[in-house]
Amino acid sequence: MATYRDLDLSFSTHPVTGDLVMKNDVPAVLQSVRNLVLSDAGEILWDPNIGGGVSRLLFESNDLMMRMQLHDKIKNTILRFEPRVEIVNLDITSFENGNGIYIKLTFYILNNPEAITETIPIKRLR
Repeated sequence: MATYRDLDLSFSTHPVTGDLVMKNDVPAVLQSVRNLVLSDAGEILWDPNIGGGVSRLLFESNDLMMRMQLHDKIKNTILRFEPRVEIVNLDITSFENGNGIYIKLTFYILNNPEAITETIPIKRLR
């Protein structure tokens, strides 16, 4: 498997060297996918088109049409900006009380035979 390295966004430092800690392989790609899903267009200054658009659609009516729009936006964002990932399944379901959604993403990391499943709960704060 190829080695993928990204900066750990907790910005913790190594206890001995004092360098920033890196995330490797699966945790690095998971962090990247999660950041793509949770960011909105315009938040990343050097490319304002990056973003899954979750928070923008969160206060819309929680119906099939909204979930389909969100599904397409997330899938296109990951396909466009995360070349290390091959999406197998993307499922968006509502919370039982209707005040949030679960984004369940199953994907393969290139050169890794194991499927990775990440569930991201998104809920309204009000």
